[in-house]
Amino acid sequence: LNELTFKEIASGLKSGSIDIGFTSSRTSDKIKFIPLFDDPVCLVIPPDHPFRAYETIPVKKLNGCDFIMPSSGYDDVYEAITDKVEISPNIKYRVGSDIAVIGMVSNHLGISIMSSQQAQFLGGAVIRKEFSEHFHRTLGIAVSSAHCPTPAAKAFIRAARNICGKESETF
Repeated sequence: LNELTFKEIASGLKSGSIDIGFTSSRTSDKIKFIPLFDDPVCLVIPPDHPFRAYETIPVKKLNGCDFIMPSSGYDDVYEAITDKVEISPNIKYRVGSDIAVIGMVSNHLGISIMSSQQAQFLGGAVIRKEFSEHFHRTLGIAVSSAHCPTPAAKAFIRAARNICGKESETF
């Protein structure tokens, strides 16, 4: 088991050094992507932030805000927004760790975004707010188009699709 960026997963699949990878749909065209579920993007703010008063946040409110940007390779949640709308937050920091983002937001160093899957582990130091618009990333399993998945990888993929309520995929 390896924790890799999306680019590292694609590279490992192409080279054959890994059999499968959990990734977003933003993967190389030489990789077969098997979607599992859509994961909404949400805003992460300190508990006393002015945005707390909003039921949902219009994404344009991010313009000019001090912002903690996900590092390259971890920025698919940001791209899920910027593919649909142009925003211009004041990017103060770039980090790859969700724990670092939570710590920085809780210490009022800026606000950030993350996936709803990640945000379910926030605890009380920060709060999450949904956007008025719907933004999401699609998560799934990637396999190499050049290499046939092993029987164990095929069984794993079937089990993952079953857990996510998807029909079984044939290879």
